[in-house]
Amino acid sequence: MFKNLRSEMVRHDINIDGLAEILGITRQAASNKLNGKRPFSLPEAEAIRDFFKSKGKDYTIEYLFFTPSVPNSEL
Repeated sequence: MFKNLRSEMVRHDINIDGLAEILGITRQAASNKLNGKRPFSLPEAEAIRDFFKSKGKDYTIEYLFFTPSVPNSEL
């Protein structure tokens, strides 16, 4: 789940603990969300988008959470 979000987390050296910190939740709660066991709320999705925006990346919520990833051959 969330292939684009996971890819961007790797590119920006964000692990599950970093995601939990961004969201202000426990590591386990962040893991459950990233693995699709619990849903991300809209405010959480916005917080993640805003975090990347603060790093100079203009990712949309749609890209991070809903858009299928683009194969490297199409980049």
